[in-house]
Amino acid sequence: MKKIVIVSIVASFLMLGLNQGLAQSNNQEKKEEVKEKQIGKADKKADQAKEKAQKQRDKNKDKTSKENRGNAYGKDKGDMTGKEFGQHRAEMARNKAENTRLRLKETEALLTHHRERLSSLKQSLKEEGDQPNADKEEIEARAKRIRRAEMRLNQLEDALIKSRERFNRTTRSLDAVIDKN
Repeated sequence: MKKIVIVSIVASFLMLGLNQGLAQSNNQEKKEEVKEKQIGKADKKADQAKEKAQKQRDKNKDKTSKENRGNAYGKDKGDMTGKEFGQHRAEMARNKAENTRLRLKETEALLTHHRERLSSLKQSLKEEGDQPNADKEEIEARAKRIRRAEMRLNQLEDALIKSRERFNRTTRSLDAVIDKN
């Protein structure tokens, strides 16, 4: 009986020892699998980051190559030589400046014409307002339209002044380039 108890105790210790040994090996295998999965995920993230960086570099390369092209004015010059093409471009610039000068003069003439017309309308409105049988609502409506027209003319005049300043700067730079040649 003692032998059976001792054998059963020894057997139980062996079984417990083997189970724990197997359990530890299973835990180690699970840990290794988890590490492999983490390494795999890290590799995927690194690959994605590399691809993203490569795409960004390609996009930046495209932008820089587009930015450095300039206006490509001489690309389609046909059968003209470089000198002829340059003279043609200078003539086009002079013509554009002259057209702009003419448009500015036309706008100034239009502005003065409308200012004169508004002053005559104001005068007639004042004369109508002095009459005793004048319709006050109609006079007020006309005065409101005249004020609105004056505001628009003031805006046009401001735009004209800015355009004239820009034109003067451009013509000075054009004259400086022409004088150098």
